[in-house]
Amino acid sequence: MSLPILLIECIWRVIELQKDLKTLFSCLLLNRQCCKITAPILRSEPIFKNGNIFKILILGLNDYEISLIPNIDCFIPPDNDLLFDYLTFVTKISADLNEGVNEWLNVEKNFDLYQIMIAFIIMLLRKSEKIKKLEFKGYRLDLWNIFFQLT
Repeated sequence: MSLPILLIECIWRVIELQKDLKTLFSCLLLNRQCCKITAPILRSEPIFKNGNIFKILILGLNDYEISLIPNIDCFIPPDNDLLFDYLTFVTKISADLNEGVNEWLNVEKNFDLYQIMIAFIIMLLRKSEKIKKLEFKGYRLDLWNIFFQLT
């Protein structure tokens, strides 16, 4: 007698209710279907204080956004294929984006904070159609011009 098969909707509901990040990261490794379910949950509210997120952000930049940040080409790896377009999953851009960019810039000193923030915000607004919450703190951004650059 074969084992009963759990419907993907049931698996999705169980994973969706999970709040422990360690468990969610483990679900990424179970199989392809669990990975497809878990990745959007993990990337919906990214922690921008984590320096690894900037590798994903840089890979999401288009030609125009890259042109806003001089010398960024050295950080774009030649094999820039991601398994998912993670930025489409983002539902919240939190205020820790400022802190994360500042920490990243402390390591990479040759960049202008304002230009990087503008490029990342334009990219996140362009790619993240599901944004429900947008938070900023620290310094003033000219959001009006940013929105006009998107159109």
